Amino acid sequence: MALSKEQIAEELPTLDAVPPGWEEVGTPRLDNTPGKDGSRAYGHKGYRAPDLDGAVGFGITSYGNPAHAMARFSKVKADYGSQTRPTSIAGADQAFARSGCIAERYCSATIYVRAGSMVLMVNINSDTGEAPDPKILNSVTRMHVARARQIERGEAPTAKAS
Repeated sequence: MALSKEQIAEELPTLDAVPPGWEEVGTPRLDNTPGKDGSRAYGHKGYRAPDLDGAVGFGITSYGNPAHAMARFSKVKADYGSQTRPTSIAGADQAFARSGCIAERYCSATIYVRAGSMVLMVNINSDTGEAPDPKILNSVTRMHVARARQIERGEAPTAKAS
């Protein structure tokens, strides 16, 4: 089931869903322009995460059907190539992670997930000089997937990071 821009806006994590102390950054980006890849709607929201000395971004793209979502997920995974490793996230049909340092003090960790007709992403950028804690990344990714599945079922998104 493709989510609308309004449903995606509702799904994007709120302050009470993310770890304590995180602060919203900027305005959420939302778009419902259908794409050539079968996408129907997109959303992204960012947080400043003082406990990680960095920033966290949540993205979700809704597709017209699971096959379009699978094609996009597969393309992103292929684009990252050998930088990826499989990971398991509750509620996800497929997931992979990638992490590494781009510069001496700038590191990044990302998890991409396909859940039905959605592709979700959580990215943590940190200025600590080492990759962000995978426990936090996994926790907020599980929450993001759970919220998306709740919206998909017509429920209010209540999932929170543990």
